[in-house]
Amino acid sequence: MDEQLLEKCNVLSCIIRTTEKELNNLKTIKIKSTQRRDNAYDDGLYSFHIGVNSDMSGPSAELTRYHGNKELLQIIIETLEKQLKEFKEEFENF
Repeated sequence: MDEQLLEKCNVLSCIIRTTEKELNNLKTIKIKSTQRRDNAYDDGLYSFHIGVNSDMSGPSAELTRYHGNKELLQIIIETLEKQLKEFKEEFENF
């Protein structure tokens, strides 16, 4: 295995570990979210934030709302599961 391929394997391995860890965290958040009885639109996931930089500088979006984030979270979970499968298949091909 040459150095460039080894580096690609290392990066892909890191992506797989991070995706597995955060996918589990997102599933836990989804399970723990509950609809409030006093607000028909409250799906239990009030705030969703994503940013370009970890220190929150640069462009970012914050969906602070009562409804719709649970559906968004489900789509993210499904996409991450698909990506994780693809990452693992690619890694196994090395």
